[in-house]
Amino acid sequence: MDIPKGLYFPMVSDSLTLPAEVESCQSFTANQDIGFDSQPWKRPHPVLVFQVTLSGEGQLNYAGKEWPQLPGQGFLIHTAKPHRYWLPARSSAWCFISFTFRGRALLDWQEGFELEHGCVFELPEDSDCVQQMRRLYLRVSREVMVDPYSLSAQTYQLAMHLQQHVQQKGRPGSTDVHVEQVLRIMRRDYRKALSLENLAQACGLSSFYLSRLFKQHTGTTLRAYLEQIRIQQAKHLLLDRAKTVAEVAACVGFSDQAYFANVFRKRVGLSPSSYRDSVALPWGD
Repeated sequence: MDIPKGLYFPMVSDSLTLPAEVESCQSFTANQDIGFDSQPWKRPHPVLVFQVTLSGEGQLNYAGKEWPQLPGQGFLIHTAKPHRYWLPARSSAWCFISFTFRGRALLDWQEGFELEHGCVFELPEDSDCVQQMRRLYLRVSREVMVDPYSLSAQTYQLAMHLQQHVQQKGRPGSTDVHVEQVLRIMRRDYRKALSLENLAQACGLSSFYLSRLFKQHTGTTLRAYLEQIRIQQAKHLLLDRAKTVAEVAACVGFSDQAYFANVFRKRVGLSPSSYRDSVALPWGD
């Protein structure tokens, strides 16, 4: 479900006050030529920012604490608290989807959500919550006049999808510490030649025990999870038509282009070239 890049505002009446409202939504790819930093923004009233990283790496500082923002992670913050999110110097690019929300029901809900679950959580791109986020984004970006009442209901529904996802999956730190360590390594170093043996060595565990522990906490294997990260990154890189398929494969950790193509076809249902041809929007538009 591809979405257009840009910044969009729903066309609804300012005279309405609804319990859950979309103020804006944005899909953006920051890089070293086109940076990103939320710090200069001045908002006239408090809003919630809900953001999910699709590829690359960003950085979040919120209420005095700091987290890297990696693929498969999201955050929900209240702008009344000190905050900043930006493209750090160590990162070459950061691609994300972001919403700003307002409305008394959402503001009240977020306060309890943050107390219970924190502000940063695991949120894979193929999760139901991110798919719901994409559907809401497409509606705001495509409809000239949005029905405010159904949009408010859909917005609150997204909040409940997030609540359900986080309660079922847990936030970072709620699973085994070794599994969390492996997840961080794979998201950070997916371009490198990672193996079960070197991941186990990094955690100080046997390969057999780590493999069993990871499957127990995530429901999938280390190999399948790493493939998922790499293919999600490859889908974004394939939008850059200046890169060959071989270059994309190398960028996401595949040394063999044929093997990359087989894995991509198995997970996406198309070859890398066919997927690229099926995407209407060129990179950066």
